[in-house]
Amino acid sequence: YTCSTAGFMHLYPEKHILAGPYKCYEYDPESIKECVSFLTPSNMIMVVQSKKFEEPTMLSERWYKTQYTIDDISKDLCEKWQSASNESLHFPERNDMIASDFSLRAVEGAPKDEPRLLKDDELCRLWYKPDNVFEMPKVNSFAHIRSSAAYSSPESSVLTNLWVQILQEHCNDFTYLASMANLHCSFVNARTGVIINVSGYNHKINVLMGRIVKAIIALPDKLEQDLFERIRDKTAKSYHNFLFSQPYQHAFYGGEQCFDPMVWSIDDKKIALAELTMSDLVDFHKRLLSRFHLEMLVHGNCSPDEATMLASTLVDGLKPSKLFASNRPQTRVVALKEKVSYVHRMPGFNEEDTNSCIANIYQMGAIDIRKNAVLALINHLIKEPAFNELRTEEQLGYIVHTSIQIFGNDIKNLLILIQSDSFDPIYLDGRVEAFLDRFRSKISKMTEEEWQTNIDAVTALLREKNKNLAEESTRYWQVISNGAYFFQKLKLVANEVETLKVTEVLRVFDRYFSKESSKRKKLSVQVFSKNVAEKINETIVVKESGIEDDTVLIMLEDVVDFKREMPLFPLPKKKDVKAMMMQNEEGSTQ
Repeated sequence: YTCSTAGFMHLYPEKHILAGPYKCYEYDPESIKECVSFLTPSNMIMVVQSKKFEEPTMLSERWYKTQYTIDDISKDLCEKWQSASNESLHFPERNDMIASDFSLRAVEGAPKDEPRLLKDDELCRLWYKPDNVFEMPKVNSFAHIRSSAAYSSPESSVLTNLWVQILQEHCNDFTYLASMANLHCSFVNARTGVIINVSGYNHKINVLMGRIVKAIIALPDKLEQDLFERIRDKTAKSYHNFLFSQPYQHAFYGGEQCFDPMVWSIDDKKIALAELTMSDLVDFHKRLLSRFHLEMLVHGNCSPDEATMLASTLVDGLKPSKLFASNRPQTRVVALKEKVSYVHRMPGFNEEDTNSCIANIYQMGAIDIRKNAVLALINHLIKEPAFNELRTEEQLGYIVHTSIQIFGNDIKNLLILIQSDSFDPIYLDGRVEAFLDRFRSKISKMTEEEWQTNIDAVTALLREKNKNLAEESTRYWQVISNGAYFFQKLKLVANEVETLKVTEVLRVFDRYFSKESSKRKKLSVQVFSKNVAEKINETIVVKESGIEDDTVLIMLEDVVDFKREMPLFPLPKKKDVKAMMMQNEEGSTQ
């Protein structure tokens, strides 16, 4: 942005530097007609490039000696082009999505840091927040069609993927016109259904939503075999290409396979894809839309009535039946047992890749605000020493990564990942454990000044203001998507971080991450390249500081049986959102 603006300073007077490249200050149709009048065959330069020409070239370019010829277009050819007619060539239809109303909506009494509930019934839950921060004539809308049909089997998972891609293709008929009016839409296939994202100038956003609904309804009738085959082939290639992605991505995949009891493997999806037909997709379309629950966020320059109208466009257009409460999509997570070291070993999918990888996942579970604060601080403290010691000093691998990892909606974990072409995962696991010992000592020896500096850094990050409307919308949508509706969580976590002491952080570290803890829950996902493939079946002997852990080895073919035998975390309690209903001017709910 800065570079482009600096360039515009050479082209526009001072008062037009920002708007000059985008705004037409004077509409002059005669000038437009004059410009168009010059677009004729007789006033044209045509360049033809080829490695071979039937006629010999007569000229040579000065510097690179490129052979070329300059010739006039014949009079007969110009006349032929001038008189050419083709009914399929015409001006585009009038763009009915161009906004003309840029006035800002004023909504009194709306909070500035969280949305409110406008509607909550058996078909739709609508969240709404006016833009009372950035004051832009734009709106962002997220609509989640929640249906268990989207991921109930490998076949349904693949069908959801195909359905979303085909819908995007069908919407290409109008998305170009929409983009010219600064309106945008996208579709995402999720574990719990399909998400429709619509954003842009608020004045005509409902026009775009209406066209999307029509495209959804017409999808089975417009579906053609050629398009189905093309999308199916594209999807097959994406599944195949995943096998050639980086080993660290395979490690993430391995962790998901172990923790999620309902996740489908790439192999299952490939088999399912090969057997699907166009009629299967048509039948799936009916199942997906017959029963669903819509959860939606409308955030931006619109009134409560306009937000309700946007939601009604979807619900009234698609006409779903009520989704049974017992059939709402759920995300469960495997609960690791305490004092057990789980090791999931898998060969690298790409035999030509010499990199191995380890992803050590230390499971904490569903934790309260105080422990979330401790985890946020530990995650901040561990990044620099992990990179410095494991990558720079020990040179274990080019990729060293630490982060907080979340499975399901609320199961927190600490992740330490290394990808290496020099060492096998068993050795890397030992180095990670040795690093954690040193890291604990580093925390315990921090001075008060160092401690406060890190506290301030974490609180500043948690309290960082949104930079734009899109960032604010995304933050709200993440909270809505996980079903917690805890919009003030980051602020409360920041408040807790401010009061943390070294002793408390060390207590949490010793319980969840120390190898000497009898409460620790650890899964080590290990990807073995062909260079170290002989070690994949190596016996595991674990004796750590006099405490002998039970060890469970999970090979690639054992994952399904492993999950079948493991306990699951309970789902979080259902959140009562009645208190979050938006109040009208008289103080009653909408």
